[in-house]
Amino acid sequence: MLLASWPTLIQAASDGMSPDQVPANSNADKEQLDDAPQAHGVRFEASITGIEDDDLRELLQSVAKTFDTTIPPPVSVPLLERRAREDLEPLNTALHSRGYFRSRVSIDVQEPTEPSAKASKSKTASAQVTFAITPGPRFDFGKFDIAYEGTDPGVTLPSRADLDMVEGEPFMATVLLKADARLVRELNDNGYPFAKVVDRNVIVDFGTDSVEVSYRLEAGAKAVFGELTVQRGDDAHVEQAYLDKLIEWPGGETYSRAKVEDIRERLLTSGLFSAADFTKAESVGAEDRLAMTLTLTERLRRTFRIGGSFSTDLGPGGVIGWENRNLQGRGEVFTAGVDANFVNKTAQVGYLKPRFFHDRQRLRLHAALSDERPDAFTSQSIDITAVVERDLGDNWTVGGGLGYTYQIVDDALTGSRNFSLLFVPLFAQRDTRSDLLDPLGGSLVRLDAAPFRSLFAERSSFNRYVLSGSTYFPLGTERLILAMRLRFGQILQADLEEIPARERFFAGGGGSVRGYEYKTLSDLDSDGDPIGGRSLIDGSAELRWRFLEDWGVVAFA
Repeated sequence: MLLASWPTLIQAASDGMSPDQVPANSNADKEQLDDAPQAHGVRFEASITGIEDDDLRELLQSVAKTFDTTIPPPVSVPLLERRAREDLEPLNTALHSRGYFRSRVSIDVQEPTEPSAKASKSKTASAQVTFAITPGPRFDFGKFDIAYEGTDPGVTLPSRADLDMVEGEPFMATVLLKADARLVRELNDNGYPFAKVVDRNVIVDFGTDSVEVSYRLEAGAKAVFGELTVQRGDDAHVEQAYLDKLIEWPGGETYSRAKVEDIRERLLTSGLFSAADFTKAESVGAEDRLAMTLTLTERLRRTFRIGGSFSTDLGPGGVIGWENRNLQGRGEVFTAGVDANFVNKTAQVGYLKPRFFHDRQRLRLHAALSDERPDAFTSQSIDITAVVERDLGDNWTVGGGLGYTYQIVDDALTGSRNFSLLFVPLFAQRDTRSDLLDPLGGSLVRLDAAPFRSLFAERSSFNRYVLSGSTYFPLGTERLILAMRLRFGQILQADLEEIPARERFFAGGGGSVRGYEYKTLSDLDSDGDPIGGRSLIDGSAELRWRFLEDWGVVAFA
């Protein structure tokens, strides 16, 4: 049996249809439509029997209009039956798409019965629509073949296992649709930009309960990257020389769709462009060169933001900020802002220089004025840092630089003291999170360390490090995530009294140990005041449930 029609699912032609599989479209139905009372519609309940697989039942309900609650109910039982019969074709198509080619679907529509006198007046009778399905045996993948129309390019194509078409495995129509794209993609990545599937032949063998699949491919002309034409608006601000470095066009190299996508990803992740679209010439030109056009749309350079917040440990707060994402035409980012609440107040500026002497390297400058007043201490400080960051592969980032901090600190342990410290901030992190803002999987491990050296002769120096990690596990679905966090830190080579209270370890508050006030969980002095410590270990676990697209709840411990 030859299968055709591939808009979304495989549809099999049957040798014959039972009477209950013929859509109702007789004149009698039309008369019922004309004579039907214009009421609110027939109340009815619909069900499927004979299907144990929850995933298959969900698919069947999604393709049948009878189960679609967004469609107004029919105004009469005959029209309800007609709607159910119109669902026979999509139901059979869905069953075939999962390999059930011997399936049978029958319909039973029971008219509503009048409720008894003893029944509650609020109880309304409903019609019953039952789709009784006999799925039959599930067909497996059988023979498989790939042939070329024209010259065989000699490209190693994905195996049956790579295409999820292993002989003897259950048939799935979606596997074929993915295989189409996979085969073309392999040719695209090996120099054939116009490769296509000429024909896909699918034969259902009812003698062996298997499905034979054969492909006929056309590779088309082989090509190398030719001239790139970049189209930009009149208000373009990115320097051409910097844009050329971002693109790194591989002219003369063998065409690869993967290389084109890498360039596009690089442009979009630079933060400078909101759109980057490539188009190919209609054919390969002289010397097998393929000309391409890149159309770029730049993002707005400047952003102003203002916001407010409230938390039980920090009270009400607000933030005002301004950002320029392309300060000098080469992707430099300048930021300035003020963040304040009842406990902490900070004014800061930052500067980021991408591609700093290396494509995977960045220079980050930062300066801040801070006033911090938790229960444990008060601090007014100036902080200046310059850090060079470098990406090592896809997941690792390391960095190091130089910093200076001047602090006026008053706490219960040492009273009011001034500190002038040089330090060398160092870090290394491995980040495999699926998303930075809302991770659904993966983990983040980071080590921060810094030796501090006092510029005052009477002050001691010390070394401080913090090792932290967080991981995220989806529990059967991406709507339910288990998030766990652990942190460990130490300060070495100094007595507690010689360490500024701002650099000591405290716990408590959001992001630390909930249930304790902000920075109040630590060693206490004789008066019961928190004085901080030289070491820290804390952790937490959260269960995040997103029950709607934009709403969720979190339980934590």
